[in-house]
Parts: sequence; C-alpha cells; structure tokens
Amino acid sequence: MKTTRNVLITNDEPSSVFLLSEFFKIYQLSKDDLYINSLVAYSGLEAKHVVENREDLDLVIMNWEMPKMSGIHATELIREIRPDLPVLLYSAYVGNPVYEPLIKSYFDDSIPSPININSFTKIVDKYLLKK
Repeated sequence: MKTTRNVLITNDEPSSVFLLSEFFKIYQLSKDDLYINSLVAYSGLEAKHVVENREDLDLVIMNWEMPKMSGIHATELIREIRPDLPVLLYSAYVGNPVYEPLIKSYFDDSIPSPININSFTKIVDKYLLKK
C-alpha cells in the first residue's frame, strides 16, 4: 500500500507551479510506496488559508516574492498555525549570500531555482521520507 504525502506548492507563477508539480511526479516515480498529492496556492495569503484548513499537509514549498503576502510573512503565519510543518523555500535567491541568513532563519530548507532533480530529490527526501 502506498503512503500519501500532501504537498502545498505556493507560487504566483503558473510556470513554476507546473515545473514543481512535474518534479513531484518524477520524484514519485522513483519511490515505489509513495504517492504525492500536490495542492497549489498562488499567494502567501492563500497558502495560510490552506494550512488553516488542511491538517494533513506534510510539506510546503514556498516562493519568496508573491502578491498579497510574501513567502516570509506567510511562513511566519504558518509557523503560528503549524510549527511542526516543514516549509521549504524555492527561489532564485537561494545561494545568494545576501539572502542566506534570512533564508536560514525562516525556512527549514531551500531548493534553488533553476531546479536540479538530484538536489530536489535529496532535499525532499529529508522531509517526506522521515515519517
């Protein structure tokens, strides 16, 4: 029987949402006993509402800059609702020494953009396979 993991992809760019969704499909194919259920939020505010209403979330992938509410602000609110829920940043800011202190203080981990399937798998494994 397959284990289901619910992942919230939060990004205001449809192309990034599509790319991350496709990467999760590829990731799922490499795991015999895992099914990934991807949900989407197009703003930090929408992500906060999803987290408030879905106790079954296992992981949040968050963009940095979005309309209505930034990824940092959304992550702060998510931490108040679900302090145990891992939030990973997916952004071109990852690896930039100017932003790294902020990234490390707000997010559990980060996925660089452009995305690499090997680093993506290694990072996501830490959070989806540990349960």
